Amino acid sequence: MAVDKNLLRSGLSAALIFTVFGRLPAPQNVRMHSINFKNLLQWNPVIYHKGNIHYSVEYQSYYDKDFKKHTHFKKGCTSIRMTECDLSILSIMVGYYLRVRAEYENETSEWAVIDEFEPSVHTEIGPPSAVVVKPRLDMLDVNITGPINENNNTSMQEYFLDMTYKVSYWKVGEEEKIESINTNQMMTTLTNLEAWTTYCLTVEPVLRNRKTHPSSIVCGTTKDNGSVPVWQVIVALLASILVVFGVIMGIYYSSHYIYRTVRHSFYPSYNLPEHLKEYLKEPSLNSQFLLPLTNLCEDSFDKLSIISDIQHSIDNTNIDMNTNIVNGAVTRPGRWGQCEWECGRHNMSAGSQGGETVFGEIQIPTNLQIHAYNLKYALNWDDVQRDNYSVNYTVQHKSRICEAQVNHTMNINTSVGNWRDVKGCKNINQTMCDLTSTNINFFGSYTFRLRAQQGNQTSAWLESACFAPYKHNEIGPPSIQVDSNENALNVYILDLQTENSTSIQKTYKDIKYRITFWKKYLNKTIRVKNSTSKLVSLELEPWTTYCLHVQVFSSTFRVEGQFSEVVCKMTKGTIPLWQIGVTFIVSLVVVFGVTLGCLFCIYCMYRCIKYAFFPPHILPEHLQEYFSEPTQNAFLELTPQEDAEECCDQLKVIFETENLSTYSSSLTLPNTGNEIIDDNGQTSTDSGQFSNEESSNSNSTEESEGSILTKLDLQTSTMSFYD
Repeated sequence: MAVDKNLLRSGLSAALIFTVFGRLPAPQNVRMHSINFKNLLQWNPVIYHKGNIHYSVEYQSYYDKDFKKHTHFKKGCTSIRMTECDLSILSIMVGYYLRVRAEYENETSEWAVIDEFEPSVHTEIGPPSAVVVKPRLDMLDVNITGPINENNNTSMQEYFLDMTYKVSYWKVGEEEKIESINTNQMMTTLTNLEAWTTYCLTVEPVLRNRKTHPSSIVCGTTKDNGSVPVWQVIVALLASILVVFGVIMGIYYSSHYIYRTVRHSFYPSYNLPEHLKEYLKEPSLNSQFLLPLTNLCEDSFDKLSIISDIQHSIDNTNIDMNTNIVNGAVTRPGRWGQCEWECGRHNMSAGSQGGETVFGEIQIPTNLQIHAYNLKYALNWDDVQRDNYSVNYTVQHKSRICEAQVNHTMNINTSVGNWRDVKGCKNINQTMCDLTSTNINFFGSYTFRLRAQQGNQTSAWLESACFAPYKHNEIGPPSIQVDSNENALNVYILDLQTENSTSIQKTYKDIKYRITFWKKYLNKTIRVKNSTSKLVSLELEPWTTYCLHVQVFSSTFRVEGQFSEVVCKMTKGTIPLWQIGVTFIVSLVVVFGVTLGCLFCIYCMYRCIKYAFFPPHILPEHLQEYFSEPTQNAFLELTPQEDAEECCDQLKVIFETENLSTYSSSLTLPNTGNEIIDDNGQTSTDSGQFSNEESSNSNSTEESEGSILTKLDLQTSTMSFYD
């Protein structure tokens, strides 16, 4: 017993020593990391004192273990040194058992097992493969490319049809104010943003009970919203008008000043003295002074000889306004002829019925057609001919295996299933049956039949050709929006919707868009661009008008849709400096012309008002002719205080002595420079005294008397002229 106990102790000690120093431990923290069906089995590295460790991974499906009772596992990774194994080859819709162990030469650890992993349930949704942000006025267009299954390059949305996207955006500098929107479209627009502001955003897929990953941050700067505030327009307009008006007025007054200076230098104007202007203001005197020269000398004044005068011409322009009246031809509307239209009557004949079409006295319906448009299916036919009785119709359908012909018509090949009534198309009085509500598979093939009935009487059945929705459905034109950008046009294609308000892209997985564009006035230069994105940017020439339309097509189903409406738009670009200069000069010339026109109108109105209320002084012809001589202009400078001798020749008037004494004593002569004032205040004139002392002084006396009378005569004439 003692020996047995010792052997037992030795064996336990050896086993313990082997466990501590020689047993290879199993991998720890085994986990599955799966994103977009990229399945990576990961674990922590095993530390072993003998050397580097290798790992092996195996897997087994639930079906093989639970139903087939298989015990063997399939190899996933063998003798790898990394601490992860790519198991993307696993089927998406199947669950698996996974296990991993460590290996060193002939030593192996125990298996570390994951009991449950199903890719369709446990995989995570990764971030969108691409997020493109394009500014458009005060908005941002976000084009989303969904996450991709890297194993076969298919979109994850094909596996999860209810997946949507959450777009979170914020203004730079205000990261705490985050706004978000949810969309199920691959393109969305962020509206009501501030102009010229930078926004950042992230896009994250949203799937119920599924972990998802957001995209990286993408930023974009909005542009002007295209509208200028009214106050800015008014301020800019007023400022430009004031500047242009100031420039024009400065040019006008400078030109006027130069013109007057030059005109005064070469053509001096008449300047009447103030006493003449005041004299001309008196109506009674003005009428006498402006009389003809012959009457003026005889009636109002003594004869006066004017020696010299400086010429001052007065232009008197008589403006005759002749109004030419042009009689325009009056076109009188002629009589409208009466057009009589005669419309022929077209008799609608019934289609060929092919033999006996009456069964129980009710005809077979004709012209049975199936229309499929954007996944909306309808059956139409022509009404039967009848007299004063109502007819009802019944439509049935069943599945068929059809064979396509060259002309795309379908011939019945093999019948599958039984005839069934179409929902909502039994005993109807219409000639149309809506097949959309019927459970019609897009990839199936069907045939329909129709009959008419009235009471207990029915017609024979009329069968249609084989109908396959995936071949016969017609895709309508898409709706598009086109925005002009610098050297480009941005085309926004709106998603086609079916009758159930679902995207047609859920049925046509590989749908693409064909964009055909050309220059508006060069229709021969046509270019085509195909794209899978709903947001397409076309790099084009600046300041050029392009037209385009869009067509939807599917290469897999060999279907081409209808073209959208043609949209024409001009691209934008950087404005050249010469265009800015030309625009400024043209606007300046226009404003200059308008301003001069206004000034000219104001001047004409001023002249008319002044002429009506303040008529100008018009000199008679004889004065104008007189002033036209240069030597006579000194007369205008003559004043009453000037000496008559300076402008007149001496005039001798001889009177008798008695009369001279009497005449001279009755007048008080002005001071002529020859007067002597005595101490008593009396005035004496040396040449005005008559003396009988010496007879030798008679000649001098006569000369003195002549001089006095000449002065009196000139002074009297001058006083009469200036009174």
